Amino acid sequence: MAITISGNSATTRTNLGTGTSATLDTGTSANNVVLVDGDGKLPNVDASNVTGLTNNLKWNLPAFYAYNSGNEGLTDATWTLVTDQFNATIINTANCYNTTTGKFQPTTAGHYYVEGQFHADCGSGQLVNVFAAIIIDDTANPDEGLVTQAEANEGSSNANEQSVNVSALIYLNGTTNYLQMKYYNDDTSGSGTMVSNHGNFMGFLVKAGS
Repeated sequence: MAITISGNSATTRTNLGTGTSATLDTGTSANNVVLVDGDGKLPNVDASNVTGLTNNLKWNLPAFYAYNSGNEGLTDATWTLVTDQFNATIINTANCYNTTTGKFQPTTAGHYYVEGQFHADCGSGQLVNVFAAIIIDDTANPDEGLVTQAEANEGSSNANEQSVNVSALIYLNGTTNYLQMKYYNDDTSGSGTMVSNHGNFMGFLVKAGS
């Protein structure tokens, strides 16, 4: 096949079939052609400059982290639903966590990792045990809608205070499903406290879709 070299660079590029890429510099700046390195890897590019990706693919959203910003009095030997106790957030994308109701209700369907901590301070040698549970689609009975539960039991020797952590990986449909925490403590004095910043509830999207 004969290729005509013209004095006109645009015509020559057309004849060679190189298109406009032949006039671009290489690099990672605007209007550059990005080249892989000697190991076949792309150079570092700020993720905010990558187009065509949803936030869910870039950042594992929705995500939240809520905690108690003040001391909370504990009701003895009773399961308590977290509503406005965890009233402060560090991250709360798309406002999927409600600090008034304690519900995490994400708007993206997928599998979520969720984790919570309950801490009871019951004074000198008065704490018997503590429980924490994650439930789906609120219910009055902690055994109904239960996703997972954890316990710290002091046995015959009571303690001053104790923390218990609970975690789960669960599918949420992105519309009606929501998660909440419940906690329980047995205190021989009946006057326990969850100290400020000692309780939390958090979660984030692991994989979008079914």
